[in-house]
Amino acid sequence: MLNNSQTFLTKDEIVFPLSPLIRITLLLLYLAIVLPLPIIAPTPLRVEVLALLLLGIVLIWSLVSEKISISRLTIVRGYPRWCLWFSSNKWEMNWNDIQGLIPVKSSQGGQVYYIKSRDNEAYLLPQRITRFDKFINHFKEMSGIEFVSVNKLTPAWTYELLATLSSLIIIAEMLTFFFIKVTFI
Repeated sequence: MLNNSQTFLTKDEIVFPLSPLIRITLLLLYLAIVLPLPIIAPTPLRVEVLALLLLGIVLIWSLVSEKISISRLTIVRGYPRWCLWFSSNKWEMNWNDIQGLIPVKSSQGGQVYYIKSRDNEAYLLPQRITRFDKFINHFKEMSGIEFVSVNKLTPAWTYELLATLSSLIIIAEMLTFFFIKVTFI
C-alpha cells in the first residue's frame, strides 16, 4: 500500500474546493434567470421577491462551496462551517478502506466514478474541483489504487460558454430595463 516516504502530502491537510469557473458560472446562471423577477413583480411583492432572490444567492453559494480535504489518513467531502445546515452531504473515508473506483456512464454520455469502500459504500469521486490533476495524483498515491485515466467530468469550455451566455443575458436584461425606465419616464 503506502509507506510514509512515498506520500505527496507535506501539510496535514490539502483542500480542493469546487472550481471557481463552475462556482461563478452557476451563480451567473442563477442571476440571469431570476434577476428580472423583482422588477417585474407586482409592487407590493417586490421586497419579498428581492429577499427571496438574495436568499437564493446564499443557497446557490452554499451548494457550490463543496470542498474535498485529504490528509494522510482520510479523504473528506464537506462544506465550510457556515454551511453546517448542508452537512448531510458530507462523507469521510479512510484511505485503507478504499477498494477501488467504479466507472459509470452518465446520462449525458460522460464518465463518472464512484469510490468503493470495504463496507460496499460508494461515494462519487469529485471531478469538478480545482487542481484536479494534483488531486488524482494524491488519490492514487494515498489509496494505492492504480487506474489509467480519470478526467474532469465536463470540459472547461462548456462552463466558459455558459458563463459568457449568462453574462450576456444579464447585460441584455439590465439594458432592457434601463431603456424601458428611460422611455416610460
